[in-house]
Amino acid sequence: MHFARYLINIVVVLLLLPSSGLSEVNIAVLEFKGKGVSNVEASALTDRLTLELVQTGQFEVLEREQMDKILKEQGFQMSGCVETECIVNIGVMVGVDQMVGGSVSKVGNVFSISAKLISVETGKIVGIAFYDYEGALGELLTTGMRNVASQLANYQNQSQIADENQTVQPMEEVQPDSAETTLAADETSVDVDSLVQTDLTKGNEKRPWTPLVISVLPDLSFGKRTSNVYGIRVLLSPRRHHDVIGIDGGIWGGVDQDIWGVAGKIVNTAGGNISAISAGVYTRAGRSIRGFNYAGTRLEAKEHILGVNAGVFSLIAGGDVVGINAGGLRARVSGNQTGIIAGGISNTVGGDMTGLQIGLYNRAENLKGLQIGLWNVNRSGKRFPIINVGW
Repeated sequence: MHFARYLINIVVVLLLLPSSGLSEVNIAVLEFKGKGVSNVEASALTDRLTLELVQTGQFEVLEREQMDKILKEQGFQMSGCVETECIVNIGVMVGVDQMVGGSVSKVGNVFSISAKLISVETGKIVGIAFYDYEGALGELLTTGMRNVASQLANYQNQSQIADENQTVQPMEEVQPDSAETTLAADETSVDVDSLVQTDLTKGNEKRPWTPLVISVLPDLSFGKRTSNVYGIRVLLSPRRHHDVIGIDGGIWGGVDQDIWGVAGKIVNTAGGNISAISAGVYTRAGRSIRGFNYAGTRLEAKEHILGVNAGVFSLIAGGDVVGINAGGLRARVSGNQTGIIAGGISNTVGGDMTGLQIGLYNRAENLKGLQIGLWNVNRSGKRFPIINVGW
């Protein structure tokens, strides 16, 4: 009985741990269509635009290889996908907020670039960019794509400012004694109810909500697309919502912010956190993954992974990992690892490794525990076969 109560307390803490937000908007860039230029030239210009978008600091861009891998797993063919509806469907499947598409054309001696920024949530074009140049194609690569990226970033910046202006509320006057009392309470305790309320409702005050969403076909759906789902969501066609709290099932469907509860889809993606018990083929969170989660191929979080989690092929964390976690072929942690982590072939930790690390090849910046594998490496660069102990 005491062990069960202890385990429940651990799960509750893991699900309620806060994490910091990302300022950039998650986007993916489709291969630009060439009109009068070769496919190789159009691809090179697309690659340059991707880098220029990252340089603006307004976007976090999904790598082309990763997008192609996700779409290939879903059996989706991108050839001929130029219509807005098709582009939005790709955005839903890869779990981004916005998509960039466009074309590079040549008429006479004039090269022209046209690009559009599309919201995956609303399906509307939120920004367009043009650049015309008469001369060599190389000028488009060095100057044109930077200009296009700057135009799209300006749209994004204006959108963020507008959102902030809409959500700013007048501050209530606080008496000094009340402020001191509140500060003292915050230093000594954590209000769990307010923590959950803040994480779940921030930015959602004016959003509609629905207890049930069923989507069989894009044109045969029940429930508003931009709403929060507090209840049950069943998706057999791509659909995107802001938050899902409850039971999330079906084939695929993105979430702008967080998934809380139980999720079972082929693709589980969230722009924020996944705090749930989930199972699927592919799982990705724009922030953290917390709870008990299983992915048949890849389980990935841009920040932290906490709890008991497994990816059959790989487990990737951009921050820290705490708990029992495994990647069938590879486990990669950019931050610190506390607990047990296993990677069938490769297991790397960029920070402190506290606990047990198992794999054919194990590497940790600073070992505070045990490595078991054929090839074990720590910060000193020394290689230890079979077992390596550090503290």
